[in-house]
Amino acid sequence: MSINKPQIHRVMDLYTYLPRNPQAAQTIEQLHFKIKNNYAFSSGKINSIKKNIQRDLELLNQIVSDGEVECIRGGRFASKYRLSEAACLEHLKPELALVLIMAKNYLKSFLPQSVYEHTEGFFIAAEAQLENSTQLKEWSARMQFVPSGYSGQQLLCNDAIQEPIYQAILGERWISAIYMQKNSKYLKKYILVPHGVIHHENTNYLIATKVDESKRTQLSTFNMKNFKNVSFTEEQVSIDIDNKVGKIIELVENREFECAIYDRCPQNINFIFHRYLLNFLEENPLSIRQEIIILTSDNEIDEYRNHQLIVNNIVITHSLIEWFNKYRYWIDVIQPSNLYDVIDEYYMKNVTNEYN
Repeated sequence: MSINKPQIHRVMDLYTYLPRNPQAAQTIEQLHFKIKNNYAFSSGKINSIKKNIQRDLELLNQIVSDGEVECIRGGRFASKYRLSEAACLEHLKPELALVLIMAKNYLKSFLPQSVYEHTEGFFIAAEAQLENSTQLKEWSARMQFVPSGYSGQQLLCNDAIQEPIYQAILGERWISAIYMQKNSKYLKKYILVPHGVIHHENTNYLIATKVDESKRTQLSTFNMKNFKNVSFTEEQVSIDIDNKVGKIIELVENREFECAIYDRCPQNINFIFHRYLLNFLEENPLSIRQEIIILTSDNEIDEYRNHQLIVNNIVITHSLIEWFNKYRYWIDVIQPSNLYDVIDEYYMKNVTNEYN
């Protein structure tokens, strides 16, 4: 038999489980199903439990500092309840409210609608509180996020692909996925254990463990735009999938989600560059391990190309390739000596694959 929690605990649980506008309101019966362990139950006492939930809803409505518990009368049908958009148990500090508003404009572009709508009410509540505390309006318009690129629009995968991926992450479920590798014409099926998502340059990458037919596992990343179909699978087996946090951090630091040259073998980079790039490289280092050396006149150097950059043990990924290609006329590469030959071969291979 379940034991009644103190009323304040029950009210806090109600606050957690109540849908928030614009989500659909729920009846007391639906709420009871979610929080039935909070109320002692025995045969013949269901009406008493409903009355307790009703009283807890009324108390919650008195406690919320902003907004309210909305009651939607159903006429002949049962009334339904939900939190209003601005309902909250405590006032947010202006700094926290501002962060939530900034997060709203950013996340709206990258989350499937079914996930975003569960959080939208919190963003609206944050904006309402910020307007009250500052007496200034339209905070969402003041904090804008503009995607990179000429159009300023995102080209993300559709919600039919994203939704099961996010639900799998939240519910620790496995998925079966049909995936097309970059520059490939062929589809491949994967059994994946999703762990998280990387967002990089307008693209979401799924972090997941691949499970092959021999039950061997490998942590990897997948461009979510390249999934053609995703569905839940019960094809779970007894394998050892340890805590992946450390490996995930290592995977991100090594930028495994990007293509790379030299078979991803770390390289030592050494080049002389034009002073035009000095401020840029100081503010946007190629690596935290980079070293910039000022060359003296004794080195018989060009007076404009008078700085040298050295980075040891770095994987040259797509982002770095594009940087070298963009500034190739401003730098003289010393090491690796064949860097631009390899970069040109990389671009030619990609162009050829795209048109074949």
